[in-house]
Amino acid sequence: MANVLPSKDINLLGLKFNLNPGPFNVKEHTIITMMAAAGSAYSYAIEILLAQEVFYKQRFGWGFQTLLIISTQAMGFGIAGIARRFLVWPASMVWPANLVTCAVMHALHKHEGTEPASTNGWAISRYRFFLLVSVATFFYQWVPEVMAPFLQYFTFACWIAPDNVLVNQLFGHVSGLGILPITFDWLGVSSWLGSPLQTPLFAILNISLGLVICLVGTLGLAYGGPVEYKYLPLSANKNWDRFARPYNTSRILSPDLTVNETAYKAYSPILLGATFSLGYGMSFATLVSTLSHVGLFYGPDIWRRAFEARSDEPDVHMRLMQKYREAPEFWFTIVFVISFAFGMTASQVWDTHLPWWAYIVCILIAAVFFIPIGMIQAITNQQPGLNIITEMIFGYM
Repeated sequence: MANVLPSKDINLLGLKFNLNPGPFNVKEHTIITMMAAAGSAYSYAIEILLAQEVFYKQRFGWGFQTLLIISTQAMGFGIAGIARRFLVWPASMVWPANLVTCAVMHALHKHEGTEPASTNGWAISRYRFFLLVSVATFFYQWVPEVMAPFLQYFTFACWIAPDNVLVNQLFGHVSGLGILPITFDWLGVSSWLGSPLQTPLFAILNISLGLVICLVGTLGLAYGGPVEYKYLPLSANKNWDRFARPYNTSRILSPDLTVNETAYKAYSPILLGATFSLGYGMSFATLVSTLSHVGLFYGPDIWRRAFEARSDEPDVHMRLMQKYREAPEFWFTIVFVISFAFGMTASQVWDTHLPWWAYIVCILIAAVFFIPIGMIQAITNQQPGLNIITEMIFGYM
């Protein structure tokens, strides 16, 4: 682009700018990447719209859809900007996943070779090494994705005994516990908890220990718990009825979309598999432990930063960024207020069955958990899910 775009000043309504002020650099590349990532992010509101159409037969049109999506997407930016003093400025808020992005950006723009004396004998440049790995990954991924899909779930134990229920429950990847989770597909490694290359070792060990405990708990529920666990799939993440079929929500809903208790009793209670049930319980425990952990270890720091914009001595990265002006906090406050108004309009103008006070409760739940969950993710690269407690609270409401 630096070789093609004209290098001359342009005057647009009194605003002067140059389309090609100099060579394309890493800062411009980074801001383009950030804008593309922010604009291409998947919106959870789409799941709301799909659930409304598929399960509740609600179609409110493009006006409701636009307000809902803008509200949910923009409100996060507003809260994030207000929470910078807690989640961005402190030196302890590392955000490990962003370090990978920084490394990629430097690799793309640093073409000169490295000094072997300081890189354990490596003389290849970051750029060349990045290209070699990218090309090798591109060709390799054809193997597990297209040529040999069985390499995605290398469950050799199930191949040996395909009709053995116990073996499939223990070693099966799709409907079992997935013991010995061998895979030759990098997407299978990094899809759920992120790449292990960008997660700190202490977090990986913590997660691994938790998985072992959950495996033991799941086996206890499956073989010693309620009788329905014995005939439901061990690890299927679905809701089941008493006939071991996917739960049909339309059979228990009244025309006004409330639960018909008579139909519910005549049809079936909602049943969950052993792993799914334990996962729900552990999700509640995760949120409670998140609040207690952050409160005990970071509570005084959060309280101090709530009243002081800069309460610590800036580290080297913060000192480098101080030469750039921070976006005013009221900008983010305006974004939050406007998106809040959009969401309130969408929930009240259309017949969503959501009272105005329930919408405020939604925002309060997110506001309370935003900083604790953000701190956990900034340090461990793991994000505790908030969907479980919100589903429970609004199910009661």
